[in-house]
Amino acid sequence: MTDKLKQYFNGEMTAAEEVEFQRWLVSHSDDPAVVQAMSALFDGNGSEMDSKSVESSLDSLKDRLGLSGSHRFSSRSILITALAACICLAVALPLTFHAGRSTGRSDLSEAVEQAQEAASQAQNLRWAEVKVPNGRIDTLCLADGSTIFMNSGSRVTYPASFEGNNRTIFVDGEIFARIAKDPSRPFIVRSGDATVRVLGTTFNLKSYSDSDRIEASLIEGSVQLELNFNDASKQILMQPGNRVMFDRVSGNVEIQDFAARDFKSFKDGRALHFANLSMDDIAQELSRTFGVKIVVVDEHLARTKFFAYFTNSEDLDQILAAMNINGIMKIRKRDGVVYLSSNI
Repeated sequence: MTDKLKQYFNGEMTAAEEVEFQRWLVSHSDDPAVVQAMSALFDGNGSEMDSKSVESSLDSLKDRLGLSGSHRFSSRSILITALAACICLAVALPLTFHAGRSTGRSDLSEAVEQAQEAASQAQNLRWAEVKVPNGRIDTLCLADGSTIFMNSGSRVTYPASFEGNNRTIFVDGEIFARIAKDPSRPFIVRSGDATVRVLGTTFNLKSYSDSDRIEASLIEGSVQLELNFNDASKQILMQPGNRVMFDRVSGNVEIQDFAARDFKSFKDGRALHFANLSMDDIAQELSRTFGVKIVVVDEHLARTKFFAYFTNSEDLDQILAAMNINGIMKIRKRDGVVYLSSNI
């Protein structure tokens, strides 16, 4: 835990890791082990704060953020999440830690005071989160008039109202978005290694945290896609009809063209697009779409790639039969699980 704290305060985490750690830190701030770890960390850098002072400061910060007491949040309930705390923790605490280290002191109380001051300005920034279970899709209407269609197994975290000079949401999964135009405030979608920046446009983004692949398709407008790999970033200015596919493991980027006017997303008859996609990834997507567990038995089939498009509300059996028209797979069902294996 101490190592994680050091990485966070030293700015050694990626943006995605910082968000997850900030959420964890706020949700575990009542844990004595967390208090002791923070106290030990700052004691090691010349701080005179004891564990009670740390605990008191964290409690005060939680009160300011509206996080004290017992809270239960439904997937659609408006809440002040750890993302609100990020505004305070991500800015105030690391900067104070660095300043204390360079001047021979590291005073957590100053960090908390700065965090509390920032929190007082962020009290009205309330967040909500929508999670879509496997086998379903959902629609989300944002405060700026943008519409977000969410595919199975997706999660979107968004503010109840957009403040400041941009409009930012966080996505894990697949969305089809129609973004309201606002030239003064770009719309930003953050999803792990990918960031999408737009002013007003229509696009599809597929970026599940449990998949090695990110896929962005632009239907209308203009999008700047930023991809991060091994501490380096690549920016791609997309035009309508561009599809960008990014492999998180290899860092490989592939750009294809498609007929934007004919594009159908998952919201249109549960359309599915498998563009040079491995059977392993396809099985994951089909599992989410139909809420059925699918197991690819052997590695050869798992690595086999397919080009296939389904835009007429085909069911799972129809899709698997079409993909197996040349008989390369054995398809077996047992106890509600679909097993796929090579037939060659």
